[in-house]
Amino acid sequence: MVELGEKRLFILVSAGGLALLALFVAVGWYLVAPRLTEFHPDLPATLGAVALAAFVVIAFGLGLIALSALTGRRVLFSQRMTSTVVRVLFPMVLMLTDLIRIDRDRVKRSFVAVNNALVRAGLGTIPQGKLLLLLPHCLQ
Repeated sequence: MVELGEKRLFILVSAGGLALLALFVAVGWYLVAPRLTEFHPDLPATLGAVALAAFVVIAFGLGLIALSALTGRRVLFSQRMTSTVVRVLFPMVLMLTDLIRIDRDRVKRSFVAVNNALVRAGLGTIPQGKLLLLLPHCLQ
């Protein structure tokens, strides 16, 4: 088990941001749903189901990222899912840290710690011939 350390900040702010996003979507759906029935009676339920499914997928992905980062074992289904969840959550986390006045550099360091843990967890699955190591010119 890897120590939580720096990873905690990114994971907690991501979870809080995801909960806040779910709250905004739920309130927006609640306000718009009666007007959507004018177009089609099933439209509010359909859009609600799509929003709920997207939330569940992102929350599941965040849970797997946190579990993988904390245990040091690869529990994610694919790299594509990881990158999709991070692409959705990272900008949201940066906006949220500006609102709650947490230092951006501290959050970025926390993200780097989580990302490093994810890379270390998946290193056993990368064939040696497929690994590309980039070095600065001064070290070459």
